[in-house]
Amino acid sequence: MNTLAKGIANWVEKAMASEIASLAGEKGECRAVFCGPPMHLLVQVFDALAGETPLLEATKSDGQAIRYPVILQVDVVPPGKLQGSATQSGYLHFHGLASVRNDRSGVFLALVAPGAQASDTHESTRTTIGLAPAVNEGGASISAWWSDPFIQRLVESVLAGRTDDEAEKARELIREAIVAADAADQHDVARVSAWRVLEKLWILKDKANSLDEMISLATGYPPSGTEALTPRRSCPCFQRSLTGSRARILAGSPPQYWPRREMRKRRRS
Repeated sequence: MNTLAKGIANWVEKAMASEIASLAGEKGECRAVFCGPPMHLLVQVFDALAGETPLLEATKSDGQAIRYPVILQVDVVPPGKLQGSATQSGYLHFHGLASVRNDRSGVFLALVAPGAQASDTHESTRTTIGLAPAVNEGGASISAWWSDPFIQRLVESVLAGRTDDEAEKARELIREAIVAADAADQHDVARVSAWRVLEKLWILKDKANSLDEMISLATGYPPSGTEALTPRRSCPCFQRSLTGSRARILAGSPPQYWPRREMRKRRRS
């Protein structure tokens, strides 16, 4: 399972526990929607949360245990997958959320991919966690997406333990790589290529690489050779190399879509 998906799932479960802990009285409701990554990651987040249990559990302020379902909103429930309900975590078409919402328990968590069809259930939820809904709907700029507190939290996790100077330079390089990846992806609503940059960073963050090596491997910037981050030198070099085919490679396109010239370069390196 993807390292980033595990990290997101852990954060989401803690966020839900915090929301439920704030509930008071027998009729406390928590209709939560997590606006998050594209579907290839969101499925893994769902599996990490609900793969081994039909319901998650958290405790209210009065000590009462609350069990709630995790619902992955999809356009079509895949064959062989459990259908979600008020008593079972699973996949569910967005129209089906109304039945879960109207259940007397009043507590559930819906996972919603970028640009997914909205419903009245979303609008009337008690809370939204993850990305801001306006950012997740796809109409926002890449700058707004990058500035969202949830994205910044994911980036900060990668840079934990670094000096302020190192973190500032790393953020500048990561931001430029994400903007370039999003442009190469033609500003797709799901921002798959931008998320792939974050995926690579999370895979590398606990490995024995220098910060310079980690940023280079995750984003495609040439390493400095001195293990010191150099945004002023790296960014212009990176932008000049960002022609169409090169941009697709840096954005994470599978090797079968690379031009032969680039494949030969990668083999030699």
